[in-house]
Amino acid sequence: MSEAEFPDAELVAMDLLDDLGWCCTALPDPEQWPSLAPIIAVNRTGGGVDASGITDRALVAVVVVDSTRPRAWTTARAVRKRILNAGCTEVNGVLIDTTDEETGTAQDPNLASDNRFVELTFWMSFRAQ
Repeated sequence: MSEAEFPDAELVAMDLLDDLGWCCTALPDPEQWPSLAPIIAVNRTGGGVDASGITDRALVAVVVVDSTRPRAWTTARAVRKRILNAGCTEVNGVLIDTTDEETGTAQDPNLASDNRFVELTFWMSFRAQ
């Protein structure tokens, strides 16, 4: 019996959020930020497959970067709404079983005072495909 293949949570999240901003798994060079904003960086930071081997529960961190605090927060609110409403939906052929918020929106200033990071963390669950 072969091991189950689970969707890549980062790729699914980026597909889900693609129309809300420039999605990536690693932030580009800061000089590029103005031309790409809003930037939505997605990283799987934890989670794992349940004991039955049926469901992968991925902890997904999302960082929104934009030129001003209000702009970053506007996009972050749209990201939050999109992910929280994504349970029992299909994205590019992948069924997202459930989503839950782990950490709500939080703002951290970037090294440059004219940019803002807004962070969010979610659980996203998928069955083997």
